[in-house]
Amino acid sequence: MTKQLFLAVGCLALLIMFVSAAMADDITFTFNATGEGVTVNINNVNMSMPGAGPVMVRDTAGMSFDLGAAALAVSSSNNNTEYLRAGPFLHAEYSGQSGVTQVSVTAPMCPGSCLEGSLNNGAYSAQAGQTGNWAGLFQVRSISPAILALFSDEDQAARPFGSDTFTTTSNVLGATSATALLGSGSISIQTFIVPEPASLGLLGAGLLSIFAWKSRR
Repeated sequence: MTKQLFLAVGCLALLIMFVSAAMADDITFTFNATGEGVTVNINNVNMSMPGAGPVMVRDTAGMSFDLGAAALAVSSSNNNTEYLRAGPFLHAEYSGQSGVTQVSVTAPMCPGSCLEGSLNNGAYSAQAGQTGNWAGLFQVRSISPAILALFSDEDQAARPFGSDTFTTTSNVLGATSATALLGSGSISIQTFIVPEPASLGLLGAGLLSIFAWKSRR
């Protein structure tokens, strides 16, 4: 009976922790500037995608909110490590910079900013006169409590890294620089439930219970 009790307590503790992990959320900001004439600049030094909007935000469950006409999404990077123009094709890579805001979402509902990130490490590929795309990974610096509150995620925090992508059209490619018109894109982060001391204690008790049960066998 004692063995079974040890095992039951251990399994219950682990189950609670796994359920908490499953409740983590994906939060994605999306924007579409197609037809608005927003210019993206790519060169052998940096990449700059200026503010684009309107911006929507959604979570894993499919809940979606319009952040308003004044909301803007920004993506940029620097420290170019490769700018390769081969015929009608371009491939450029950037390592980004820490401590400098390179990814952000702003909106009136968020004091300061809705999201900030640095060290935007990514690559841009395009074809002359055609489409292009950027894909990057950045270091999350902050996520506004106002955004977390939209999805009842007040007890959660952002994981260290997020991703940003966007598409372009009408690419004009040069030997050391290029321009394009912004299409649509997204900026995504993941959150996780911050363990409470009681939960950590329960996990420890569960692991000890399982260990004790195995020792008694």
